[in-house]
Amino acid sequence: NSPVDYIYTDKPDNAADVIYYKLSQHDFDGKSETFSPVDVTCIKEIVHAGKLDLYPNPAKEIINITARSPANTGAVVEIYDINGVKVYEEKLRLNEGVNNSSVDVSGFTGGAYVVRVYSAAVAFSPQVIYVKR
Repeated sequence: NSPVDYIYTDKPDNAADVIYYKLSQHDFDGKSETFSPVDVTCIKEIVHAGKLDLYPNPAKEIINITARSPANTGAVVEIYDINGVKVYEEKLRLNEGVNNSSVDVSGFTGGAYVVRVYSAAVAFSPQVIYVKR
């Protein structure tokens, strides 16, 4: 009758392994339910810290992303709405130095969004951006 949070620390073999987890729930009344697998991309070791700038903030049509990367690496841009639902994902190739990209947010509803850029080699802090309607 109440939510339960689970935490588990896994140790992947490679820097960006994808690991699949499946939760099976067993109730006291003998009933059980198995949920669909979820995939998790594990980042074993972050080598460098990067810098991320988003503008304009608030945005109406376009969010410009400037990522300063200390290494050449692949990366993923994800944008989540206030409920934690992923509304955008794009793969990028970051070169050492300044990298520019943009995201069309004209179809987003107004509100706050979390922008996350991640890579196996470079850590970027997530940032909040506001879309104005």
